[in-house]
Amino acid sequence: MKNFKISIISLILLVGATFFLAFSSVQDSKDKSLARVQKMSGKYVFINAEPVQEYDVTFELKIVAMGFDSPDDMSSKVMKKALKIAEKKNIDFDGVVLGSGKIDVAIKFKD
Repeated sequence: MKNFKISIISLILLVGATFFLAFSSVQDSKDKSLARVQKMSGKYVFINAEPVQEYDVTFELKIVAMGFDSPDDMSSKVMKKALKIAEKKNIDFDGVVLGSGKIDVAIKFKD
């Protein structure tokens, strides 16, 4: 009977340790680089970041890098330009990607 109790206690400890280790490794494997981005005029603004979801480039934005007071000022001016281009060319887009490549772009997410 004593061996049976030791076996049950050992089994409980083994199962508990297994769950603990499994749960710990799942938390450690999370991608800590994921973040929520701000929206401006209903469009996403990715600054020095790449969207996780697949997308198509709808048009390029040629922006002069000088003359911005802050990141908010930059994103505001770039978004105004993107909205103006999209309206003029009748192009739909979901957001802009700034500073993560050689050229800034407007994007449309794939379904």
